[in-house]
Amino acid sequence: MREAAGQILQAHQEIDILLNNAGVMAVPEGTTADGFETQFGTNHLGHYALTALLMPAVLRAGSARVVTVTSTAHHMGRAVDPANPNLQGNTAPGAPTASPSSRTSISGSACSRPSRPPMPPQQA
Repeated sequence: MREAAGQILQAHQEIDILLNNAGVMAVPEGTTADGFETQFGTNHLGHYALTALLMPAVLRAGSARVVTVTSTAHHMGRAVDPANPNLQGNTAPGAPTASPSSRTSISGSACSRPSRPPMPPQQA
């Protein structure tokens, strides 16, 4: 993630829109290089890390937006167990590991508060 962010920042001083849309689902139980459950690390922590690393360029853009999307698979998931966030020993092949929406709300909560006052709407 750091390498990708570095390449983006080298090429772009400002980022007007950042769309987080990568994801995996129904993968065998495993972990990312950092030791997080694969789906959680890829679909949520990866988005959060990339956004955090690119935030200086997003803020320089003035009226930039960050959009993170999910799928309707969150309807099939279950809540995150704080005692076992990596769901070790608690996944079934082909089943969503946890509710993407609940995980997105966890990883996105820090982004829900503006780091500066919101920009006024532009007049048409």
